[in-house]
Amino acid sequence: MAPSDLHGVISTAGPRKVRQTSARHRQASWLCGVTLVGSLLCVGVIFAYVTAGRLGAYGFSTRASFLYLPLAMLLTFLLGWGQRTFPIAAALFFAYLGVNQTASDGFFLVGEEHAALTFDMVLAVPLILTAFLGRGAPRRVAQRALPNLPCLAWGGILVGGILSTAVAVDPGVATATLVSRIVLPALVMWGLYRRLGGIDDFRVVWFGLFVGVFSITLFDFRRMVLGAGYALGQEDHISQRWLGVTGSFSIPLLFVTGTALWVASAKAEANSVGKAVFWVSFAGLAGVLVWLSGGRAPTMGIALLALWWLYTALAGSLVRMRLLLLVLFGSAAVAGIIVFSVSQTTQNVNLVLERFLLNIPQGIEGESRWMIWTQAILQWKESPLLGLGPNNWVVLNPYYESVHSSVIGLLYDIGLAGLVSYGLLFFWTLAASRKATYHNLAREEQRFFLGCRAGWVVMMVTLAPYLSFTSGQFKNSIFAYVVFMFPLLVMLVYTRHGAPGAVDDVHGPAAQGGAGYAGRRAGDRAGGGRRGTCSLSG
Repeated sequence: MAPSDLHGVISTAGPRKVRQTSARHRQASWLCGVTLVGSLLCVGVIFAYVTAGRLGAYGFSTRASFLYLPLAMLLTFLLGWGQRTFPIAAALFFAYLGVNQTASDGFFLVGEEHAALTFDMVLAVPLILTAFLGRGAPRRVAQRALPNLPCLAWGGILVGGILSTAVAVDPGVATATLVSRIVLPALVMWGLYRRLGGIDDFRVVWFGLFVGVFSITLFDFRRMVLGAGYALGQEDHISQRWLGVTGSFSIPLLFVTGTALWVASAKAEANSVGKAVFWVSFAGLAGVLVWLSGGRAPTMGIALLALWWLYTALAGSLVRMRLLLLVLFGSAAVAGIIVFSVSQTTQNVNLVLERFLLNIPQGIEGESRWMIWTQAILQWKESPLLGLGPNNWVVLNPYYESVHSSVIGLLYDIGLAGLVSYGLLFFWTLAASRKATYHNLAREEQRFFLGCRAGWVVMMVTLAPYLSFTSGQFKNSIFAYVVFMFPLLVMLVYTRHGAPGAVDDVHGPAAQGGAGYAGRRAGDRAGGGRRGTCSLSG
């Protein structure tokens, strides 16, 4: 064999072996994460059932938290220091957010309904400590630095929240909300940005969120369709919403469902039709439960996601028969779920339509939320720049639990300064999520990225006329985390994967991105320029 041939064998065998090792590592990471999170949730649920008699004064989610919280904190301290185990520790936290968001459970560790210490706030502490004290993610060759714009936006969010708290009508409520809805989510996200190596680590965290959302979806299916656990006598009335997918749960459900649909396309392209049908079936189940709950905005969000995905999937099926098979088999599975659910449930299956039809003659001014928004705008004009303080809407308007709009909520809570800061961050997120950022990813990773983008966009559009993520019921802090998840993913992909020829200094070529990473190219620049950038080095 000629030396040049031998060199070719070595140069191609090395990266291939690294890619195979990397793929096994990625699969083991998310499998361990899903298994651990799922097991811990199951243990918490079993504990809640077993202690129903002795601890019956506490809600179901609180009883589950009594066991989940100490175990998750211990595991976070054990796993959070390792570079490869840190994503699993983060997955434990995001899985719990769905359990903690039960607004009807009025138990708090300290405080009361509008200013309290919740379980998720306690669980965030060890995650933040390990995120900032542990070793940062390894640097990559050709890694790009983060531009100044998102850094300034994050800073503006924190400063705006602090200033609005200082001038709040009730500083106590504002301070507690500031910590819960702004400070802790920002610290968690920047800690994750510091420790996560790339999109593979982020997917482990996303799977943690999915396991938590999926478990609650199954519980809601049990109550809404199978008829177990009825607590209200007006199942066919507006109270039907409280038996299933509540507004606070439908928001993270939209984000997860969008990702699930695009992951289904990736699985179909990889000849894993069974896995693809599972993800489509989950989306169908989510749609049925949202429909039965009577929530108008979430129902429209699910419909928008389905149309968006069908458009991309059908367009791709013209050249990929496997996608067409996914659409056919997936549609059959979803149809089966719908027929079974409608035939089994005792709920009013037309509630959402009745709510839409009820408002048509009256128009938007006949909508109860129009009155709330009008009142909020009038009060906001008293302090337009800094707002009236986080969650001070419930202080001045105790009869309403939320301002029912993310845009008006931002204005009311932290004023124009905060709205502009959030707007800049979200604008940069969309602008930086273009193909030039994610084109170095593998095909399946691109699908995951696009699914997160679709779910996040629809979720944010749904939040605009629906709920506020900077105020409202205190246990709904999951909003404040899921709205930042896609911006975090864009920050990771932009810096870790966006530069041509990005490779890992420690684990070798393609250590994080598998076959999707391009090799080094002649003339690649190491950082894409250092002007106008910020960094959080490890």
